Amino acid sequence: MNVSKSSSMRVRLKSKYGTASLTDLDDSITVEEFYKIVNDKVGTGESSNLSVSDLKTGFPPKAVNTANKLLPIQETGIKDGDQVMITFAETGQDASKTSGSAGEKAAVKQDSHSNSDIPHTPIEGSDEFLILRNIPDDNSCIFNSLSYALYGPDAYKPGGQCPPSVLREIVVDTILSRPEVYNEAILGRKVHDYCNWISKKDSWGGAIELGIFAGHFKLQINCLDIESGQFITFENENEKPSSFIILIYSGIHYDVLAANKRLSNSESDKKGDVCLWKLDSLQSHKIKEASLKLCSFLQTQNYSTNTTTFRVRCLVCYKILIGEMGASKHANETGHFNFGEVK
Repeated sequence: MNVSKSSSMRVRLKSKYGTASLTDLDDSITVEEFYKIVNDKVGTGESSNLSVSDLKTGFPPKAVNTANKLLPIQETGIKDGDQVMITFAETGQDASKTSGSAGEKAAVKQDSHSNSDIPHTPIEGSDEFLILRNIPDDNSCIFNSLSYALYGPDAYKPGGQCPPSVLREIVVDTILSRPEVYNEAILGRKVHDYCNWISKKDSWGGAIELGIFAGHFKLQINCLDIESGQFITFENENEKPSSFIILIYSGIHYDVLAANKRLSNSESDKKGDVCLWKLDSLQSHKIKEASLKLCSFLQTQNYSTNTTTFRVRCLVCYKILIGEMGASKHANETGHFNFGEVK
């Protein structure tokens, strides 16, 4: 019989109720035991009416398989150094609290979104709105969102200041210049294969690209994951950035948040968008608070996509695939990278 050796690992926990760092976690404890630690550290304790409903790690966030509560956590895929995002479900909450919560959501929707079909929310203490700017769904949305945030609404378009091809070149150049960081183990394939792949216009970017851009442009990139309602932050820890942007991540697509006094989708008004803000200022806190409020609204509109169960169609051969894993496997096997979600 094989017996797994136990060791300790470092894990960072994050939920809507708080964050905690575990520096000496025994990786042989069971899922059930881990849940108790999670609830104590970033939940509301044993007397709470909350229970852990979902764990995710990585970026894009992927669900951790915790169906077997007796399984050691080292066998669930949670690794040393991971950030684990936790979603709690309410158990036995009384009707008055549930009603109040629903009423609060309704108030957010009414106050912030009733005058326009454009997803937005007011920024506290300001005459500006925080607006969701939709980026085309063309497999380059992560690059186009960054370009929009840094250089304006026309920057990613043909002839613009920073089209996706320029950003893809930055990724390739960074990977090739830092082989000690971006090796086969990190990239998931041979370095030159990855570089050839990400150079193609139909290849999706992800955590690797966001980390590279954060370092290259010396900024903090905050990805707001709609499903979990939490920020996933990318920055160079050795060189503290002074500014930040916020991207909205639906599970399969990236959009960008912008501040503007005019609530409009006209191209002329978009030229007044501000997407880059100073860190650690009063304004930065208000921007992030407004973005979380907008996220809550988007959750009520089913804006997110569960990446483990959504269905996509390959737009090259029209095969139907299940989840991000299915799409990635198909892309690796066929070289087809153009997908569309099946509604």
